[in-house]
Amino acid sequence: MKRAFTLIELMVAVGILALLLSLAFSMFNMGNLGLDTSRIQLRLQQEARRGMEAMVRDLYQASATNLTVDLIGNRVIFKVPVVVSPDTDIYDENGNIRWGAEGNANHSIRYSREGSSRQLIREIIDDATNNVITTVVCANNLQQLRLRRFPNPPQQIRGLIITITCQKYLRGNSGTQLSAELESQVSFRN
Repeated sequence: MKRAFTLIELMVAVGILALLLSLAFSMFNMGNLGLDTSRIQLRLQQEARRGMEAMVRDLYQASATNLTVDLIGNRVIFKVPVVVSPDTDIYDENGNIRWGAEGNANHSIRYSREGSSRQLIREIIDDATNNVITTVVCANNLQQLRLRRFPNPPQQIRGLIITITCQKYLRGNSGTQLSAELESQVSFRN
């Protein structure tokens, strides 16, 4: 004689199976969330590092005499030594350094945070017309760019302390917000 399962036995088996499946799905979801968190955190650190390296590379060549720091607007405008033609060097006929950007003594470099786009922007600006010549995005997901002079005025400024903070939400615009922050102190070479 064949023995069949009772309705209660089937319901208990289905309940146990549902519980095991929900546990497996929950563990998979937590693992996936951890992977997403690590991936986004790494991207934020890379963005902050990329922006910081670009600023430090340029600012290292700057001089405090050719520097304008807007601490409220979080932007810095400066010049670096330039070679204006292939048969010259960075010094003019009087032995003074030629200051400018991208091989032009009438250009400046500006780093700023663009608010709505949340990007760190590097621009070459024509000093005479204040027009932007070129624009390069140095970092994305930029939440904050802080610039501080050192030492504090009234002493001669010898450099800048730069803090870059990148932030992004995990899985859309709700939930956990991840961030990466880098700080660097740049002493002017010139």
